[in-house]
Amino acid sequence: MIAVERLTSHTNADDDSVYRDPKLVQRLRDNCDPVANLRRTLIAGGAEADALDLLDREIDTEVREAAETALDNQALDLSVKLRKRSLPRLPNEEGNAEARAAVRRLP
Repeated sequence: MIAVERLTSHTNADDDSVYRDPKLVQRLRDNCDPVANLRRTLIAGGAEADALDLLDREIDTEVREAAETALDNQALDLSVKLRKRSLPRLPNEEGNAEARAAVRRLP
């Protein structure tokens, strides 16, 4: 079993800094990240950090490619629907470009 803590606000309308102590949140970030904790556990159990780094890069690449594909498919699906209504172009082309740019800016 993995115990997890909420590290961010519930929603973008919820400013948890109003009711959560910043020191507590930082302590939780430092000690309660389930991915970081699993990594430490795997290394303590004999996994090589280099192998985990490689796996991290592979997963990162796969997720970025999936995000790009999802954005492409969303645009294609909307484009097909709009063509049926005889509209000349996607109204959300700018939004899709912003979403793609956001995916590319991920660390």
